[in-house]
Amino acid sequence: MQEIQLQLTLPEVNHILEALGEKSYKDVYQLIIKIQQQAESQLQKNNVRSNDPQPKLVSESNEQS
Repeated sequence: MQEIQLQLTLPEVNHILEALGEKSYKDVYQLIIKIQQQAESQLQKNNVRSNDPQPKLVSESNEQS
């Protein structure tokens, strides 16, 4: 399967995760996990470079609906 890369701001990613959290968890959980893993990896890399406090992604409590 062909992959693409998107560049989004942290608020945009959180907005997408919030919208996915309103869907049936069984339909979107794999996508939510993939987004969170990639975002957290990038945030950790950026945090190491800048030493700024790491922003938080939307809590996983939205996913368990």
